[in-house]
Amino acid sequence: MLLNNILPLVLTIIIEGLAAYFLGYKKRSQILAITAINAMTNPLINIIYQSYFYNSFPALLVLELAVVLVEWALLIFVWRSREFKKLFFLFLAINASSFFIGLILVYFSIV
Repeated sequence: MLLNNILPLVLTIIIEGLAAYFLGYKKRSQILAITAINAMTNPLINIIYQSYFYNSFPALLVLELAVVLVEWALLIFVWRSREFKKLFFLFLAINASSFFIGLILVYFSIV
C-alpha cells in the first residue's frame, strides 16, 4: 500500500507547490510549509480512501474537504497568520488543482 501512495504524494506536492507559487506564495519557507503539510495529509487521505471508501466519489469529496480544512488550520498555526479567509481560499484552490488533475490522470489511466 505504501507504493500506491508515493506517486499521488509526489504529484500532489508538485501540483500544489506550483499552484501556491503561481498564487503568490513564492518564499521558500511558504513552499516548504505547504509541502510538509501535504506530506502529512496526502498519505493519510489515500490510506483512508483506499481502505474504507474506494470508488465512492461522494466519500472522496468529503475527505478532500476535510483535508482542505485540516491543511488550512495547520498552515494558520505554522505561519501564525490571521489571514483566515485568504489562506482558506489558497488551500481550496491548490487542493482543487491537484484533485482535478488527479481525476484527469485517473480517467485517462495515466496513473
